[in-house]
Amino acid sequence: MDHCARCHGISGDGKSDKTDELSVAPADFTDAHKWAGVTDGELYWQVTKGKDPMPGYEDRLSETQRWQVVDYIREFTGKSR
Repeated sequence: MDHCARCHGISGDGKSDKTDELSVAPADFTDAHKWAGVTDGELYWQVTKGKDPMPGYEDRLSETQRWQVVDYIREFTGKSR
């Protein structure tokens, strides 16, 4: 929540107070159709390494915490591991 909500919004819809300042719109985690085609491993990689302009969290979050972020993202679409 501390890292994600600033850009992706409290509800995970990609809308926050910061959205207009960003060069690329944050991902909408509530779009179940889009995220159905993305594996947990791919999400983990994006959280770990980042995806421009989102920074990577390899040095900020432990491996367990990054997997917890994947689970958190999946909660928005109703899919869990």
